[in-house]
Amino acid sequence: MYILTEGKINNRCLYQIEQSSIKALVTMKEEKDKRIEDILSSMQGSQRAQPDLELFAKIEQRIDAPEAKIIPMRQWSYAVAAAIVLLILNTVALRQFTQSDYSNTPEMVVTQNDSRSLISNYRIYE
Repeated sequence: MYILTEGKINNRCLYQIEQSSIKALVTMKEEKDKRIEDILSSMQGSQRAQPDLELFAKIEQRIDAPEAKIIPMRQWSYAVAAAIVLLILNTVALRQFTQSDYSNTPEMVVTQNDSRSLISNYRIYE
């Protein structure tokens, strides 16, 4: 039924192709609607879901229950004070460590060309 005219399909063929695709789309939509209707009709006659009778009471108990233990402000202030004391002690120890001069001790040898210190004996525990 397809009539080619100079390498092109004529208008009658295009109309027939268009009509067949429209029919296919309509058929697909009808099948989809029928399937949806079948699914919805299968739910007829079924009972509505019922929650547990004690569910509402359980929810109210969880709402009324205390959420977490509240830590008093005094304990927080002790923790902050302890952290500040540790920070000060670490700062003092670091300053003393960096200010001490290890080049005068006999265990250290310093070369003239290199400013890095080397341990001259390896007796660590004596």
